[in-house]
Amino acid sequence: QPPIRSLPLPLKQTERIGSCDVVALPGHCQELRAMAVTIEASRPSLTSPGDAAAGAPVHGMSLLSLAALQLLLVVVGASAKSMTGSPTVHTRVTRWSVLAIAVLFTFYTLDNTQYLVAGEFITGLRFFQFFVAGGICAFATHAACTPIDVVKTRLQTNPGSYNGTMHALRTIVAEEGTAALFRGLAATASGYFMHGAFKYSFYELFKMILADTPEIAMKKPPLHVAATAGFLAECVACIPLTPMEAIRIRSVADPAFAGGVRDGILYIYKTEGVYGLFKGLPSMLLKQVPYTVGQFVAFEFALVLVKFVAELAMGSMNEISASGAAAISLCSGLIAG
Repeated sequence: QPPIRSLPLPLKQTERIGSCDVVALPGHCQELRAMAVTIEASRPSLTSPGDAAAGAPVHGMSLLSLAALQLLLVVVGASAKSMTGSPTVHTRVTRWSVLAIAVLFTFYTLDNTQYLVAGEFITGLRFFQFFVAGGICAFATHAACTPIDVVKTRLQTNPGSYNGTMHALRTIVAEEGTAALFRGLAATASGYFMHGAFKYSFYELFKMILADTPEIAMKKPPLHVAATAGFLAECVACIPLTPMEAIRIRSVADPAFAGGVRDGILYIYKTEGVYGLFKGLPSMLLKQVPYTVGQFVAFEFALVLVKFVAELAMGSMNEISASGAAAISLCSGLIAG
């Protein structure tokens, strides 16, 4: 907020002091100007996470540097493979490149998060609220859709055994019982709880980091900010989801596979190592990232549209109840979906 606001004094003189037009008595303007200079010099500049003058990292250059480093490492890995003829060298370089990007990205996010916390744009409690709310919503929706996922997975893994979706559904229930439709429920629920928790909490965080100011991100983020924030948040969220998806798919495709999440993780780790748990990560990213980018861009656009229609129908939306805000979010989600 501007340090000096309009003062309730007789209209004698108007001067530009700081970022406000101040109306004051002539003798007071010099004193107010000195106060404004003192306030501006004593408080930290919180204009943007990308403001280098405020001591915060320049997020555009940081992202560009990360992308350039990733490209360089991939080129080095491909060159090593062509020169040595060994895919092992290429695999190792690729893994080290992913690790390097993850480390640099972590430091970049932490630096900007410290800036946001210092400016009180986000708190630990607020981030935790986003985290839990996103996890609960993702858990509920994906758990409810588990039977659909079971049928879809069977159709993909055994294409010649079923004539269609309804035939697969009836066959599974007749041969294995209704409980078979919920096979993999624990892995689905736990995996997508973590996925939703990380996706929605980091989406809100990255919006504030990437926008010109955190206030813009909280009110009406530009669509390119929503797209980039969704892209980055999904990259983070896919990491805890990938092992759970590996367990879910194997338990649905093979009824003799390990019974629970813990047993499935231990079995894959013992037989294939850590790589076995995360070897589906590239495919997961190719599936989830475009979907999430479209999801958040569509939601932010739909939110503006729904608010506009609501203001035409009911007047100003400056003061709105919790149920009204929930109804607007619900309508926006339906349109975006």
